[in-house]
Amino acid sequence: MLLFLALVASAPTSPDPVTRACTLAAHSYPQLAAARPTTAISRSGRTVVASVGHTEDQIAPRRSVARGDDVVVCLDGVPVSTRTGPRAWDAVDLLSHWYGHEDLEGQFAAIRVDLETDEIACRNDPLGLGPLYCAPVEGGWAVGNSVRAIRTLVRANDPDPLGVAGFLTLGWYVGGRTTVESVVATPRGHRCAYRAGGVEEIADFSPAIALARARGAAGDRYATDRLRSELIELTRAALTQPGLPASCGITAGRDSRLLLALALAAGAHPRTLTIGDEGDTDVEIGRLLADAADLDHSRIPQVDPTEESRADVEVAQSFVELTDGSSSLLQLHDVQRLPRVVDRVGIQAWGVGGEIARGGTGTLSALATCGPLVRRSTAVQDLLLQLKARDPANLLRREARQQIADYLSRFIRERLDEGWRPYEVSEAFYTFERVACWGSTGIRRSSPADDLFSPFTSRSFITHALSLHPSERYAELVHRRLLHATAPQLDRIPFDGPWRVRHRRLATAHATMRGAALAAGRVRRSGRTEDDSSAPWSITWFVRHREKLRPLVLDGPLSLWSILDRSAIETALGEDREPTQEVAEGLLRAITVAISLGGE
Repeated sequence: MLLFLALVASAPTSPDPVTRACTLAAHSYPQLAAARPTTAISRSGRTVVASVGHTEDQIAPRRSVARGDDVVVCLDGVPVSTRTGPRAWDAVDLLSHWYGHEDLEGQFAAIRVDLETDEIACRNDPLGLGPLYCAPVEGGWAVGNSVRAIRTLVRANDPDPLGVAGFLTLGWYVGGRTTVESVVATPRGHRCAYRAGGVEEIADFSPAIALARARGAAGDRYATDRLRSELIELTRAALTQPGLPASCGITAGRDSRLLLALALAAGAHPRTLTIGDEGDTDVEIGRLLADAADLDHSRIPQVDPTEESRADVEVAQSFVELTDGSSSLLQLHDVQRLPRVVDRVGIQAWGVGGEIARGGTGTLSALATCGPLVRRSTAVQDLLLQLKARDPANLLRREARQQIADYLSRFIRERLDEGWRPYEVSEAFYTFERVACWGSTGIRRSSPADDLFSPFTSRSFITHALSLHPSERYAELVHRRLLHATAPQLDRIPFDGPWRVRHRRLATAHATMRGAALAAGRVRRSGRTEDDSSAPWSITWFVRHREKLRPLVLDGPLSLWSILDRSAIETALGEDREPTQEVAEGLLRAITVAISLGGE
């Protein structure tokens, strides 16, 4: 993990505020206790860059900071490439080939600071899971991978209405927004150059580019074989070439199974692990998979959410600081297992993005893409997308709810203008909003101990998935074909449930039945997702400690009440009965925002 912050200004500036802001952000991570900040300033005094991260011994043979004569490169995460060199994960290689690496994959964020020309160049992975943020300052820009560091430097504290509304209703900050109004994410999948006089942006990957690539790949009879080879090579570049300890979480689901198959085909021998209690389906099937692959397996027990030691509000506050305010307290259980001392940073294989080739996870997505009649109606697509933004207790004020509704409608119009068909818009939303924005929160939760790598957010995987007919995605054909061709011994082990349909021709009927069941109230609105798997733990923790959590939001910044409805929150928090899961999720998100805004 490396936190970095750079400033380019129109006049000479002191390096001290930049160094202090970066160091303050690093204090949230006990794993960085041994780290010391590094700072560089340009000849003109107008550009400063500071960084704090794991020590050289913890990340060797990688290097996260590299300096040439007048250039500094800072790298967080694991970029990989199968075309332009085997050491893209090393900052020294990135320093030498910054402009040659045009096809970097993986999950990463990097900046190149030119101390002679006073320019900050930055880039991240195709979907922007490696977080990068920027904020205007008087006569220039602040750029870095920590919201807290930038907020501290530019003294930004006003909440962003759209960001908060998206976080409360969807679970992530939509459209590149953050908790605060003046700090935004840099354009995802873009290379950007920040100077005192302005910004230059070049798109490497975007919804429009993905659509053009997918249209060109449609009907390619050899596409699956080529995709398999590319995914194996990317996995090899991430899990074997850096020479770091590799691990792979395995469950009874599809994505982790395919991920393990790719790791084996790449020649990796990761340590496997499964979170759960004895007797859990994930644990039992995880052991079967590890045995079939002849790999070591560890069970990581669930943390008891009712433990009194977890009641201290400092637990919640530390979590929000550690995740930069990007993760809801719904994911609190993820960091309960993080070691406070890290001898060596490893690389963990991660299945995020796999659902892109399976038509997402929810009933609404299935109905939007495969349902007869509705799939070609823009109005119905808008309605189905609006249903994803949930606020059952009306915790948001009416104006904030309207902002998120307007944003979702605008997202649809922009995709239609790019050439997406109405029934493709929901999958564009899933890829470029759900996976890109929500998925990036996992980076910050894990990076204090391990860097993450997923082959399923690569250009080749996304392009192939989007080139298929919706019924092929719904039938999960990519996973079935790749798994059978790559590791048939794993394919024979049961999953947590059957494949949705045996043939793509059955997709429309199956999706329609799911939609009918949804309308009748017989199934949950969404399928099993990462949020859902963590919700029961988090809800139990919330109910247990509700009284201690109440002041965190009710005593929050006054500016927050222009977005949140205080009376609705007081009512929801004050009810004696246990809240529904959706209401508890909304309250936990509201508490997260309040802690984040009150942290400066």
